[in-house]
Amino acid sequence: MLELVLVLVLLLVLALAIAAANHKNVVALDERTSKIFVSVPSYRDTECARTVESMIRAARFPRRVFVGVYEQNAEPSESCSTELANLAGGVRVVSVGADKATGPCAARYQCAALMRDEDVYLQVDSHTTFAEGWDVAAIATLRALPGAQEGRVVVSTYPVDCAAGWETADPPVIESAEHKGSWFVFSATSRPEARARHARSRQVGGGFLLCVADVVRRVPLDPYLDGVFNEEELLFTARLFTHGIDVVAPRENLVCHKYSYAEHRTVWTDTPKWRDGTGGYARLRALLSGTHPDPFGPYAFGRARPLSAFWESARISYRDAKAGPWP
Repeated sequence: MLELVLVLVLLLVLALAIAAANHKNVVALDERTSKIFVSVPSYRDTECARTVESMIRAARFPRRVFVGVYEQNAEPSESCSTELANLAGGVRVVSVGADKATGPCAARYQCAALMRDEDVYLQVDSHTTFAEGWDVAAIATLRALPGAQEGRVVVSTYPVDCAAGWETADPPVIESAEHKGSWFVFSATSRPEARARHARSRQVGGGFLLCVADVVRRVPLDPYLDGVFNEEELLFTARLFTHGIDVVAPRENLVCHKYSYAEHRTVWTDTPKWRDGTGGYARLRALLSGTHPDPFGPYAFGRARPLSAFWESARISYRDAKAGPWP
């Protein structure tokens, strides 16, 4: 009899352990009070201060907006500081010289490190304009999207260009993939049907990534991708997928992106040998090709789904440098 009781107790403990492992923490969101962290990496960007100002001015409840800026500048005019900063919940700025820049991955990691106890994570570029009431719309988007509050879905795209009427333009969906030279290159297409439902996205876009902040805590940005620009979004999408997290496109444009302007500077044009000695791309290629010695490290893949299932889902053969039709 005692043995039977012990077996039943062990089965109960096992069942509770399995339930705990499968439990998803639901982040309760409120459209008026939930705190939003916005990541804004900046490299010598004269548009950065305007981006922060747009974010604050357009927010319906700016006091719940917290901004994390990692700026890499050579001139005072490139600073992201703004006189409106005191209207937000907080603007946290780390400033380093432009000569310290090692690419967007490193900068986004530094921005994310400035996040504290915020409920929502939004990643944009430093040449972005925000729609009126974007903060309320962002919370509403996550509340209405099945799985988003449990951290099982993120919303991402390449934002529309900041042309006239961008607010009402059809939302872009990242779906096209093509191998060019040494890289897979992705592009987005604006689709009217994307307004009716969240279309599945082939990968994340670095210029707009919206999710509950718990996603970035569970799948932190990789600090070892210095010198990386190409395929970094593909790697992060694969990491999310293997952690059981899917990517969808937004149903409305909460931001637009200023893709071209005379003052736009990049680290690769200022420093043509910016990748030399960084080792980031070797890490990225090893992870995506399945040859990295530590594929389940804290900044690598999860165990919810295998990497092979990601390539099948994305309809990409990384080894053969080929992309199939989508979806």
